[in-house]
Amino acid sequence: MAMPCGTPDLCGGVAGCNKGNGTIKNCVALNATVTATTFLDVGRVVGWNELGELSNNYARDDMSGSTAQFTDTTSGDKDGKDISSTEYHDATWWTGSANWSNGGWDLTIWEIENGKLPILKGVGGTQNPTIVP
Repeated sequence: MAMPCGTPDLCGGVAGCNKGNGTIKNCVALNATVTATTFLDVGRVVGWNELGELSNNYARDDMSGSTAQFTDTTSGDKDGKDISSTEYHDATWWTGSANWSNGGWDLTIWEIENGKLPILKGVGGTQNPTIVP
C-alpha cells in the first residue's frame, strides 16, 4: 500500500520519503538519532523510498532510532552506508572521488579541514563544524 509523503511516520535523517522521480544522492546523515512515533518507516537517510533514486548516501554508524537496527546499509539503500567518526572527521573522506558520484566535494565551495565538518565558504554568520555525540 503506497502512502502519501508527509505523514508523521515517514522519518529519515535526510528526508521522510523519496517518491516517483525523486533523487537523493551524495548525502550524509550525521544526526545522532532518527525516530518515528509509530515505527512505520524509519531510515537513517530516508524513511520510505518508492521508485526514487538513492545513491552514494552515508549515515553515521552509531545512529540510533526507533527500529531495533538499520539493515539496509549500502550507499544505495534507505539507511545509507556506514560512516564512522574517524571517517567524517577526515578531510580526505569528503574530497575522495570514490565516495561521491560527482568526484568529491568542491573545495571552491566548501572549507574542509581534518577534525571538523565541511562548512560553506562565503556564508555570513556562524557555522558549527562539530558533531553532537
